[in-house]
Amino acid sequence: MKKVFQMVMMLFAFVLLLALPAIGMAKEYTTGEDEEKTKEEKKAVKLEDMTVTATKTEYALGDVPGSVSVITKQEIKDANIESAADALRWVTGVRLKKGGSRGRNPNSVTVGLLGLPAEYALVLVNGQRVIGGGTDGALTPQSVDLEQFPAEIIERIEVIKGAGSSIYGSQAVTGVINIITKSPPKKPSFFASASLGTHDTRIYKAGHGLTIDKFGYYLNYTRKETDGLDSGSEYDSDNVSARLSYDFTPSLKLTIEPRYYQQDDVYNYISPFGRGSVSNYKQKSETHSLNSILDWRPDDLSKLMLRLSGNEYDQEREGGTIGRPAQKYEQDNDRYEAELSYTRPFFKNNVITFGYQYSKEKYKYPNYKIDEDQILNGGFIQDEINFDPFTITLAGRVDDYNRWGTVFCPRAGLAYQATDNLKFGASIGKSFKAPSFRELYQDGWLMGSRTFMFGNPDLGPEKAIGYQGGIEYRYKNLLMQCSLFRNDLKDMIEWDRNFDNNYQGTGLRAWKTRNIAKVHTRGIELNLGMIFTDNLKGSLGYTFVDSENEETGTDLSYTPNHELNIELNYKKSEYLPHINLRGEYVGKRYTSTDRSSREREDDYILAHIKFSKTFFKQYNAFLSIDNIFDKKYEEESEMPGTEFLGGVSVNF
Repeated sequence: MKKVFQMVMMLFAFVLLLALPAIGMAKEYTTGEDEEKTKEEKKAVKLEDMTVTATKTEYALGDVPGSVSVITKQEIKDANIESAADALRWVTGVRLKKGGSRGRNPNSVTVGLLGLPAEYALVLVNGQRVIGGGTDGALTPQSVDLEQFPAEIIERIEVIKGAGSSIYGSQAVTGVINIITKSPPKKPSFFASASLGTHDTRIYKAGHGLTIDKFGYYLNYTRKETDGLDSGSEYDSDNVSARLSYDFTPSLKLTIEPRYYQQDDVYNYISPFGRGSVSNYKQKSETHSLNSILDWRPDDLSKLMLRLSGNEYDQEREGGTIGRPAQKYEQDNDRYEAELSYTRPFFKNNVITFGYQYSKEKYKYPNYKIDEDQILNGGFIQDEINFDPFTITLAGRVDDYNRWGTVFCPRAGLAYQATDNLKFGASIGKSFKAPSFRELYQDGWLMGSRTFMFGNPDLGPEKAIGYQGGIEYRYKNLLMQCSLFRNDLKDMIEWDRNFDNNYQGTGLRAWKTRNIAKVHTRGIELNLGMIFTDNLKGSLGYTFVDSENEETGTDLSYTPNHELNIELNYKKSEYLPHINLRGEYVGKRYTSTDRSSREREDDYILAHIKFSKTFFKQYNAFLSIDNIFDKKYEEESEMPGTEFLGGVSVNF
């Protein structure tokens, strides 16, 4: 593995050497007239071309420091994207985990970054943390199902890779995914669609928006119904969201975002631990969310933001092994937040942002005697220092938890804009993930029929140091990006499987959580984008990941060394439909870090295609075919074969 990594490092150095002469080339092609044009273009940057997640300040897309990917609403429309998960699956370095068999909802999708699972990436919606609904039956509220966010509500998605705890706190170990939703439209608008697909899938959507004087609103409703991969499985969900805004003055704006999401599941669960035992479950989960943001610009240079939000996640599950009495399980996870931040230029070259965050989280799981709460007080400060063409970013955050103590996370970054077309960047930062309530307080959960599992109130946070370095070069219609990353994670929470091999004389085992594992991931990401004609563009993304659990000396489970994505996108013309063709290669990976039980899964290649065509300006027909060649493969469970989804929409 070390030889492979050395080869990748040599490849990075080779790309770097190729790019260095481009400095001279770029200067050669730059004239005074071009420089003036560039300045004017920067002044005319539109709101949808801005990103705010990387540093909590606004930047034009091409000027953002750090490793940032932005998926715009136009790209979502062009690729006939269905949801946030569907959009993120094609970002280089993003690793999706889909539901499959063994009772998992086939439509649920979580996303991991830089070789680590989804629990180490923070998911936000307009800056608000999202909890619950992941692929593990929601037993880990930190795991977020990204299928619950339909494409129709999305303005853009910002993916910021690297240590983000210096301004966002817990869980931003490998990065932050911030879903920015659409603002109320200036003109009255209406949207509706209906689609049918494999597994008897039915999706119905409707949206409406309007701005009247100072008040605006945008409403959206989505209904999904589908069968699972296993016989007897059924899933349905309802998603209602709104964005309401009121402009008190040109410099003072209030935005309120309520959301309701519910999902009902009926499934047969085949336990991998209970010797193939089959359990029948009915499960219902609900999320009530409210996010309110007050933006005030006291003057042309400064910005103050106050955000108050709440997120309540409730789940009920009833069932048990077939032939035995049914049991009922309940869990509630509520989180309430208040955040205040202020940004203003200071001195000649500094833009300083500082803020304070308070949150209270409460978790109830009566079946396992969990009824706990946790209070956080956190403060952060960030200084962006501009010595053109260099930008230095320094940030630090202190989080104090009433349950387990205080943690400090600093970060430093450097960006060098060699020319208008060539940019270099590097960063180092500390991050952490707080232990979940289940990991802290779980009391005797019986996994399968052989093992009891206990939490540990003495757990500490999982801590990591992340390193990144990269280069970006743009020339006419060509974009090239190359970045290196490394994450060193210590005190990783895992189960101590030797805690008690004869629990209370029952002959059953008992496991207990401990901060025992050390893990590292390192690798390289390569991106290549090209606009061939006005109607045709393509992209290629490659990711190499070397991951290792240093306690066992093995790769992390289901973390392939190699992944490759390729896309061709043909923009619709007068006679031809819009065509989006994508392919992906996923390399070999191991099922576990345990040498005695792990297996090696084969690599696989998948192909997908999407068509869409507009009729009479307002009507659109679309068809998506995933896994065209019906490739059979496993990702923690059996994945579906070929899947179809087609429908029609109307937009006024």
